[in-house]
Order: sequence, then C-alpha cells, then structure tokens
Amino acid sequence: MINSFMIVGEQIIIVFALIVVGFICGKLKIINNNISKGLSSIAVNLTIPATILMSFHREFDAVLLKDFLFSVGIGILMYLICIVLSTLTIKEKSEKRRNVIKCAVIFSNCAMMAMPLESALLGSDGVFFGAAHAGLFNLVFWTYGLYIISGSNGSLNFKKALLTPCIICTFAGMIMFLFNISLPQTTYKILEHLSNMTLPLSMMIIGYTISSTNIGDVLSDKWCWLAALERLIIVPMILLGLLLLFRKTGTAAVTAVISIASPAAASINILAVLYGKDEKLAAGLVSVSTILSLLTLPVITALAQNLLG
Repeated sequence: MINSFMIVGEQIIIVFALIVVGFICGKLKIINNNISKGLSSIAVNLTIPATILMSFHREFDAVLLKDFLFSVGIGILMYLICIVLSTLTIKEKSEKRRNVIKCAVIFSNCAMMAMPLESALLGSDGVFFGAAHAGLFNLVFWTYGLYIISGSNGSLNFKKALLTPCIICTFAGMIMFLFNISLPQTTYKILEHLSNMTLPLSMMIIGYTISSTNIGDVLSDKWCWLAALERLIIVPMILLGLLLLFRKTGTAAVTAVISIASPAAASINILAVLYGKDEKLAAGLVSVSTILSLLTLPVITALAQNLLG
C-alpha cells in the first residue's frame, strides 16, 4: 500500500511539474494559442503514434497472447460500460460541455499515467498488458472520442478515423508483435526519442490552457465532480467486481484495473484545443482528476494487488 502511494505520488509530481512549466510559459507569453495548437498537432500526429509503436515492440510470446486478448476483451467491455454510464448520468445542457465531460468519464490516461505505474509494480509483463489497453484506447478515442468532441453532426467517418496516424500505428504495432518483426536499431532510437516527447508536450499544453482558466469554475461544477467520481472510483470498482465475479486474477487483471482507474486522458484536452470545444473545461477536468487520483489510484491499485495479484 505504501509502495503504491510512493510510486503514484512520484509520477504525479513529475506530471504536475510539467504542467507548471506550461502554466509559466503561458503567463510569460512564451506559449500562445497558435503555438498551443501547433504543439497539439505535433503530439497527435507524431509523438503519440511513436509511443504506440514503441509499446508493441517486443518479442512474440504465445503464452502471453491469451492474456493479451483478455486485456483487449475486458477493455472493450469497460468502454461499453463507460459510454452507457456517461450517457445515462451526464445531463449537462450544453452539447459542447456535455461531450467533453462524457469523454472524461470514458477515457482514462492509460498510457502516460498508468504505464509508468504498471512498469514499476508489475515489470515488463505489466507494460505489455498495459500496451493492450493503450492500443485499444487509441482505436476507440480516435474514432468515437474524435467523433463526439469534433461534433460531426451524426456522421461517424470510420474510414477517415482509421487513416489517422494513431490508428495506423496501432495496427502496425499489432502486426509487429504477432509476426515478431523488429525495427532497425536506428529507427527504434528515433521512435524512442519522439515517444519521450509525448508526456512533456501533453502536460505543457494543459499547463498553458490552465494559465487562462479559472479552475474554480471546474470545482464549482457538479457535473465535473460527478465525472471525477465515476472515472476514479465507480468505473474501477465495477471492473474490480467483474474480475472477482469471474475469478480472473494475475498480472493482466491487475494491469486492467490500473489502466481503468487512471485519471482523465490528457488527449481530451489536445482534441478540445484542436477543435475549439471548450478546451478550458477539458484542461480543468484532466487536471482536477489527476490531482484527485493522487488519493484514489494508490488505494485502488493496492486493492487490486491484494485481491487479484
């Protein structure tokens, strides 16, 4: 329990230090709105795709494939549960605000927040199963998430979504894993450097947006508190209950809980910035849920390890 608190606390300190850098850059006018949109575009089209490819770059192991497929299956189930839950409970009148808040319930920070914790607690297998959730996140986020945030007026363009860099790299990564394809060392190093840019870019974008945002508005919004409650406590406890009900234990199960229990995905803010869909609300939701996860994530993680490990 104490170990979980220390690991999560260290990760959150790093995340918020980067947010503070973005905040200061915003206040000092080093970053403006145009620069923020440019950084968001770099993250979406370059560094996040590189991160996806990196997560699948490991030797094929048939023994792990079954649990990898389980991770995908339980991830799909939890996305369906989150979509239904957010649709039934988030009744904000403004469609722009409602869609951003729903995304905070549906999409967790299963890559930038969860993977370092999974690596520290569960080792390389934790990262491998975490990659299943990260890959599924990209598939769902860059289709359904992109659709509801961009406001496509009811026309979900799967063809366009499937051609985004994130989706292409997700499928390419799966092919690399299944057919045991290794990247050339130089290519791997380049992707590694690009991947390392994802966290600072994403957090600095959030920090810049917060610099012109009144977080008090988020804290006084009942829908935002409900979204945080569902994302950080209700959804993870539903998953924990399902895993106990079906007696599924082991590293893949614990990894699933950590991925689902993470705060709202930073990518929500990136899309909100790109499409002008209340990016201040998005940044506030991500920041507040990340702050609150300092308390909830270690507790949920400890429960998962004790009950499922």
